[in-house]
Parts: sequence; structure tokens; C-alpha cells
Amino acid sequence: MNSASKDKVDRLAIKPFNPSFAITRFAMQKFGHVSDAIATGLEHGFDSGHSLDHVYYNQPSGQNKFGQAVDKFYLSNIGWQGIRIRREHILELAREALADIEDKNQSSTKPYQPKLLDIASGHGFYAFDLLIEFTNLHAELRDYEQHNIQALQAKAEQLEIADRVLTCQKDAFDPASYSNMQKRSANAKSLDDKNSILLSPLACLNCFLTIHYQRQHWQAFMTV
Repeated sequence: MNSASKDKVDRLAIKPFNPSFAITRFAMQKFGHVSDAIATGLEHGFDSGHSLDHVYYNQPSGQNKFGQAVDKFYLSNIGWQGIRIRREHILELAREALADIEDKNQSSTKPYQPKLLDIASGHGFYAFDLLIEFTNLHAELRDYEQHNIQALQAKAEQLEIADRVLTCQKDAFDPASYSNMQKRSANAKSLDDKNSILLSPLACLNCFLTIHYQRQHWQAFMTV
């Protein structure tokens, strides 16, 4: 059976070959080890917390001058520039949300506790920036990778803010991970929804809808 739409589907099903992609892939696999950022991406994944560390620090490094030059070229990629800009936008939104929480509590005689939930923390770049800036902020940092949880715990201890940080291994795409959010350990206060923000740079819409459905009235913002 032939038709215009079927012909188009058949054409789209053909995997296109772009020689520049093949050359780039070969070069990264063959010579990428001289660049610290590319070597880390090849080992841990280019969307991993380890890899994004290099992107956010934006300090070219490598085994030699050639490696540093390759690293600089890689970090200057337009995609990574966008990631760094996104970080600034997310932090700006978080500051606005925390300022809004403070304003709403100005007239209250009861002490309030601003809290942050990051459902896909990675190595916690966004969260730790805020925790350092807002010394009364408490945070629950989640990630589905155990090595990221260990990195978060180590960084909290290094910054001497472990008493304000709760880490746990959770899958952001699993609705069950949001079912018992009010139960917390003794060293971290429960997340009071009216004074909490949801930090979710990598979140999906389903995560927000799940929390909203459970009537957790978060000040939430997300970027895709």
C-alpha cells in the first residue's frame, strides 16, 4: 500500500547519516581523554553530576596544552553556555520565591523555616548556592544515583551545613517517591508546604502534577 503519508513515514524511518557527527564521535572517543571534561563525560555520562561540575566551573583543564585547548572548545559549546545561563535564571527564580516567603511571614509572630526540595539534585550546584546565600534555609536533596547522594553528603559536610541538609535516594519520575514527604528524620524539620519551594531544573510535568494532586501547595518553578 502506497500513500503520501506512508512514503513520508518510510523516509523518516531511515536513519540519516551525518559524517560530521561520526567524525566528532570518533574524535571524542579516540582523543577525548586529553580533556578533563570530555574524559569525565565519557566515563560518567555527559548529563551526569560529575560532568556538569566541569560545565559549571567552566575552567578548562587537561593533560597538556592541547588537552586544555580541547577542554576550552568543549566548554564553549553553545549548549553548555545555555546550561550556565539556565543556572543563573533558576537561582534568580529561587531568590524571588524565598523573598516572597519572607514577605508573607513578616506579619506573623511565629518563627518560620524556609525549606527547599530538589527532586533531581545531581551534585547540588543550585541548592548549595542557595544554602550558602540563605543561612536559615534547610533543604532536602534527592537523586536516583547513590554516588550523587554521597557527593551531596560530602559537600554538605565540607561546607559545614550538614545540619541543614537531608539527602535521600529517590527517583523523580516515580510518583511513589512523593507519598511520605512529611515524614523526616529528627535532624531535619518537616517540609511545611507554605514555606517551601520545589527546585526542579530537570523535572518533568508529571512530578509537579503529582505533588499538586497530593495538595502540597509548593511555590514551584521548573525549566525544561
